Amino acid sequence: MHNSSRSIALVSLFAALIAVFGLIPKIDLPLGVPITLQTLGVMLAGCLLGPKRALQALALFLAGQS
Repeated sequence: MHNSSRSIALVSLFAALIAVFGLIPKIDLPLGVPITLQTLGVMLAGCLLGPKRALQALALFLAGQS
């Protein structure tokens, strides 16, 4: 029980973190390639949550976008 509630909290936290990182304006590199902190949120989710929970966090983020 404790593990599932912690998992749900982490998934929702990282979905919110990715959304907040998306609000920060992009940075344009000299070669014309824009970067955003949102990609950092995706990479952090993958590294810290593992593939299954990171996929759940990204699916939750994308579901909230529609």
